[in-house]
Amino acid sequence: MVTWGDSSSGGDSSAVEGQLAGVEQIYSNVNAFAALKSDGTVVTWGASDFGGNSSAVEGQLAGVEQIYSNGYAFAAVKSDGTVVTWGASSFGGDSSAVADQLTGMTKFVGWRDKPVNADEIIGRARYEMKMRGKTGIVVGLETI
Repeated sequence: MVTWGDSSSGGDSSAVEGQLAGVEQIYSNVNAFAALKSDGTVVTWGASDFGGNSSAVEGQLAGVEQIYSNGYAFAAVKSDGTVVTWGASSFGGDSSAVADQLTGMTKFVGWRDKPVNADEIIGRARYEMKMRGKTGIVVGLETI
């Protein structure tokens, strides 16, 4: 894999180069990258505050089937239906307060039978949570 660009925003993956074998999919946000490997593990790099450092949840990033991202955080859906998040706390990177509710998840769903538009889902969730005086992100996931 070859990366380029601003090194503080993930343009330099040399620190994780040895871990990037078997990558099936790469996800990004504005300053970080997450690579989903064929064995269900995840490798991250880029700006630490935006998910480039997933060491706080590294032990939970096994059995991952899908990764979603907004501008500043990542959410991984695991094969057991649980969700692991990391990145900027104020943008959904810390879901510890609702972790017990993030089970039985399978995939992102669209709004009103439209194709998935993650920015719309995230923006609407932020607006609704702000109106209720809460912070974080609600990922538009469908339960099993």
